[in-house]
Amino acid sequence: MKAATDEGIEILDRFEEEVPTIPQMFNNTVQHYGSKPANTFKSCREWKTISYSEWAGISEEIAIALIRRGVRKGDDIAIMSQVCAQRGWISMGVLMCGAVANTITPLVDDKELKFIINRSDIKYLFVENMAMLERVLPLRSQMPTLKGIICFDEKYRGGRNNLWGLQDFRMLGINRSLRPVDLKSYWQRLVPEDPAILDYSMSTTGLLKCRPIKHGDWIKAERSQYRGILTETLQGKYNNVLTCFLPASTSQEWVSGFYSLVAIGAQIKYGPGPSRLSRLQDLKTIRQAAAV
Repeated sequence: MKAATDEGIEILDRFEEEVPTIPQMFNNTVQHYGSKPANTFKSCREWKTISYSEWAGISEEIAIALIRRGVRKGDDIAIMSQVCAQRGWISMGVLMCGAVANTITPLVDDKELKFIINRSDIKYLFVENMAMLERVLPLRSQMPTLKGIICFDEKYRGGRNNLWGLQDFRMLGINRSLRPVDLKSYWQRLVPEDPAILDYSMSTTGLLKCRPIKHGDWIKAERSQYRGILTETLQGKYNNVLTCFLPASTSQEWVSGFYSLVAIGAQIKYGPGPSRLSRLQDLKTIRQAAAV
């Protein structure tokens, strides 16, 4: 275990020297460990694993598509979903184009959702499934800054009035005039004082709360957080698997835990949710089957 721990700590030392923002952190992981498994998730009822390089390709397509649709540095983009691989891809894509990721818990009611969209002048909204899309569409006329909605349900293929499925939206990002190598200029302009995330979640009393985070705030806070995850949660093995099976994340789980795992190049497996696991042994089997 000592050798694995030393190799993992080396990642963190390099991270501290080279990384000022979250997209830079992601690039650091992709550059040094791009071939390593990043996400394992269900796709069309089959388990699929993608590498960090493949994840980067997806997020780059999303970032370029947003830029082509007029998104600029500092614009607010919202993501309303439970924990899933797509949420991670979109979050990184939003940050890579210099925009601000507004993460919204699906537990908000319609009044709170309208408040969030209008308060932050949201330009584009990503929703997890058809049910969320059908919920948002009747409210759209009351959200004047909203230019489009993207549903990342695999079965949804979009339609008119600036509605897209995630795959269709990614196709907008395959553009010869703006290549992934050109995308670097967008996130390299970011500085630690730039806003990165607005996380809207529910407090223990059921009230809506918002946690704003700058790139530099996250980088400073995670100096100890990701080191703790590496040495304790992942037992010193940066390529261990952390299985995520909760239906919704809190601010701490998503902002701290998720990005910390990305920082150290860990593999994240998205499980089916606690209601789908009949025994704790099932979770252990899932972990062992995906372990590297």
